[in-house]
Amino acid sequence: MKRVLIVAPHFPPVDAADMHRVRLSAPHFASFGWQPFVLTVAPEHLEMPVEPRLLETLPAGLPITRAGALPARWTRPFGIGTIGLRALAHLYRAGARIIGSRSTSSISRRPCFR
Repeated sequence: MKRVLIVAPHFPPVDAADMHRVRLSAPHFASFGWQPFVLTVAPEHLEMPVEPRLLETLPAGLPITRAGALPARWTRPFGIGTIGLRALAHLYRAGARIIGSRSTSSISRRPCFR
């Protein structure tokens, strides 16, 4: 089975509009021969409402890794409030760890866009 790393800064239990694409598509990857791994930011680093019941809508056994982020109070004076930028280094390190810990024979390092 092929593996795919999905990087989604917003993911349950955080209730953000953009996380629903990943949440709703995750159960379907296996039927197409892919094993998804989700990399996201830990909810305590996000400035969004938390809805714990969203966790119940995820497929059982979905591997989720939660990374840290710089505090918004440190970055806002420099005009950086977006979680993607505040968590970029943390997500990169966690993603490199995930890819490095898996068998490289089943992980494609090619971008999936042209």
